[in-house]
Amino acid sequence: MKIPCKNELNSDNVELLLIDMDGTLGFSLIPEEDAINSALKWVSEEVTRIAGYLISEEEVMQLYKQIKIKQYKQYPLQTRRHDKRLRFTLLLEELSRSRHIELPANMIRKIMKIYWQVFQAEAAPYPKTHSTLEALKRRHKVVVITNNGKYEGEKKRRIFGLEPAKHYDLFITSEKLGGTCKPSEEYFKRVMQQVKSSLGIDVPTGRIAIIGDDPSGDITLANMSGVLSIRVKKDLHSSEQPKNDLEKACAEINEINELLTLL
Repeated sequence: MKIPCKNELNSDNVELLLIDMDGTLGFSLIPEEDAINSALKWVSEEVTRIAGYLISEEEVMQLYKQIKIKQYKQYPLQTRRHDKRLRFTLLLEELSRSRHIELPANMIRKIMKIYWQVFQAEAAPYPKTHSTLEALKRRHKVVVITNNGKYEGEKKRRIFGLEPAKHYDLFITSEKLGGTCKPSEEYFKRVMQQVKSSLGIDVPTGRIAIIGDDPSGDITLANMSGVLSIRVKKDLHSSEQPKNDLEKACAEINEINELLTLL
C-alpha cells in the first residue's frame, strides 16, 4: 500500500484534523498503567485477607494480563475491549472461581475508585495543548477522537481541560460510533459520517490529517484510510518503532505545538 504523504502538510492543503486524545493531547497512558498497577496491588492485598493465604501481586498481574488478552480477542476493534471496569470484574470473577472464595460485591467500586484517584493525580494535558488547539482551530476544523467509551472519554476530556468551541469543533468517542475502534476501516467511515452530520462538511481524504501517538492505532488508521498522518512521539508510545509501512507516519513531532509549524 502506498502511504498518502505526497501532499504537503500545510494550512492550504489540510482542512480537517482528526486528533487522538490519549497520549497525543496529554499525558495519560503511563498514568493509566500506574493506576492499573495500584488497583491490582490492592486486589492482591484484599483477596489475600479474605482467602487467609497469600495471593501475590505478581499472580494477580498475570491473571489480569491473561484476561486482557481474552477481552481483546472477544471484542476485536470494539469499545468493550478497552472497558477496564469489565476487565476488573472478570478478574474478580476468576479469582473467586479459582480460589473458591466469595468476594464482596462492592470490591469493583473500590477498585475503580483507586484507579481513578491514581489516574487523576498523574494525568495532565501537555503544556502547549490548549494554545495549540486554539491556534489550529482558527485555520482548520478540529475533531478529537478516542477509542474510549463515553464515560471514560468524557472524564479524560475534563481532566485535560478540553472545551467545546474553544479547543475543538467535535468530540467523538468510539461509543458514539456504535462501539467500533481504531484502526478499523468502519471507524473512519463512521467518524466522517459524524463530521458530515454534525459539522455539515464533506471533506475529501486528500485534505484530512490524522494526528496521534500510536503507530498501530492512529497512524495505521490514517494510512488505511488514505489520509495524511502525523505522529506525536509522547507518553507510552514515544520510543516505539513502526513495525510495518502502515505504521509509518508522513511526519513525526516531539511536541504538540510543532503542529503549528507543519500546518
